[in-house]
Amino acid sequence: MTGDNVRIFWCQRETVDTWTLWAWEGSATVGEAATWIRQLLNDDSVFALESQLPWWIEDAASTNPPMPKQVENGLFYDDPLQSTVATAPQPEAFVTAIAAAGYPVAPGLSAMDVAAAEPCDPASTTALESLLNSLTRTSDMTLFGDSLIASACMVPCICTTTTGAWTPGGWAVHQRNLGSRVKCDYENEHSRTVTRTGVWDWWLICPGCATSWTEYRCESAFEDWPAPHTCGGAPQSTTATNFINGRCAGW
Repeated sequence: MTGDNVRIFWCQRETVDTWTLWAWEGSATVGEAATWIRQLLNDDSVFALESQLPWWIEDAASTNPPMPKQVENGLFYDDPLQSTVATAPQPEAFVTAIAAAGYPVAPGLSAMDVAAAEPCDPASTTALESLLNSLTRTSDMTLFGDSLIASACMVPCICTTTTGAWTPGGWAVHQRNLGSRVKCDYENEHSRTVTRTGVWDWWLICPGCATSWTEYRCESAFEDWPAPHTCGGAPQSTTATNFINGRCAGW
């Protein structure tokens, strides 16, 4: 965000798969915006389950929050550049450029509002509608097992996950001499790399795709021998080993 960039958007579903966009100008806070939405819906329970919004609403302490303005073509409806965007040969690039210069548009979201919809989503007219319909369909299917939205694109927030093979780190042994018995405890920590990529991860509203992390699992084995005995560097049999997720305890 830079300069006068728009920071707070409200996407309002009008029909099954159409939306209107609203945004707040100037120094309006998230708490004021959330308060306005509660008043619009006449429901103080809206956002009650969010982790931060109830606190921001309380901090705003506003009974007369500022109203948002409708957004068209990624700009406020009365913006003097409306005609320029409407006739620009590359409106997405134009909006992206003025966002970077600090103009009152939203980085990422405003460009999506003038970008063409995904080919797999014929019900939408812009990339932003494709995104909103995709997210709504996902929520519908999760909550209700069905959705009135026909789009099955699931873009642009799709990420591709690649999981590597498990690599054992080698056995570690811990010997316990207990009178007439010798206990041999073995651990072998395995690791693998999980990489997530996606060409759409730069859209601000999408979860970040470009990331990787390491997962661990611990293989363990146990042997019980009559004394005297010296535990070997690895269990004599691995057919009875156990696996648990997470790192080994280590000794």
